[in-house]
Amino acid sequence: MPRYKTPAHDPRLDTIAPLVDQKKIVTLGDILHFVPRTTVAKRLGIDSKTFYSRVLDPEAFTILQIYQMADLFSLSRETMYDLVRAHIREVKKGGWRMPALDYRGR
Repeated sequence: MPRYKTPAHDPRLDTIAPLVDQKKIVTLGDILHFVPRTTVAKRLGIDSKTFYSRVLDPEAFTILQIYQMADLFSLSRETMYDLVRAHIREVKKGGWRMPALDYRGR
């Protein structure tokens, strides 16, 4: 049976929970200012384009994906759900834009 290499731990993931506690992150979109969407998509096991489309239409996230993101960022499921709900409100009022790509093109 083939062994799959798990991605190395990304220290950026550890910054999310403390920032949520400090109220510096209040939506899912805020997380993407600290962790690139490609990193999150890879950790969730979905294509980055699929993840991007769901960020633009956050109602398309499944409960399982919300739970997986909660585990990824070391947040409670309720907290992650609240971040997604806040992101839905932000997208609906038109006040959210995807963070600019960094110099590496992520």
